[in-house]
Amino acid sequence: AGAELLWALVIARPLFLTPPLPSPFWWQAYQAIFALAVPMQCKFALRVIDRDNGRIGRLNNFLLVMAVPVVVLLNYAGISQLSALGRSLTALNIFATAGASVTHWPRHSKPGQKIVGVAVVMVVIAGLRDHLVLSYLANAYPGGSWVRYAWSAFGISFAWTIAERLRRTDIALATANATLSQQLAARNAELTTAFARERIKDVERGGMLERQRLMRDLHDGLG
Repeated sequence: AGAELLWALVIARPLFLTPPLPSPFWWQAYQAIFALAVPMQCKFALRVIDRDNGRIGRLNNFLLVMAVPVVVLLNYAGISQLSALGRSLTALNIFATAGASVTHWPRHSKPGQKIVGVAVVMVVIAGLRDHLVLSYLANAYPGGSWVRYAWSAFGISFAWTIAERLRRTDIALATANATLSQQLAARNAELTTAFARERIKDVERGGMLERQRLMRDLHDGLG
């Protein structure tokens, strides 16, 4: 949810005719939002395919932790090399996430994982197209960016995945409740049967004790 909110702010940047912050701070906030949104999106995709604990997951966590410090160092310490390094690591992270999503398809048949994988691939394709357009036609990018729309599909796939998991959880809970009810009914039937057997045994035991008492009385009377 946080990733989608941040990316919504990235997409909505052209709508701010008058920036809500002074120019340098607004640009720095935009850089920090973008630097956080991308690894957060990738983290969700990696969690969906259960690859968040590997090398790709560690790289993504590193980018997530270092996003804001890198923006601060880039703008206030003048370390310009961080910009190229950050873009390279971000691109590597996106490509690695896309590769992990695609290689995950043959081994698993869960539709949510495949849908998220398709969304990741769409973002990569759109990003490559936008990069080529920006390289050759710099003025054509703001009005013809594809990645913003591909990332919207990414958000839709996330929403579908969450809804599908909630649906499966609800079905599993209903199944567990039905199974538990059947087990309780069977257990109650067993306890009722056992209690009835114990009552029969108590009656038989009471009758035997009564016969023994009568025999003793009869024996004492005869004596």
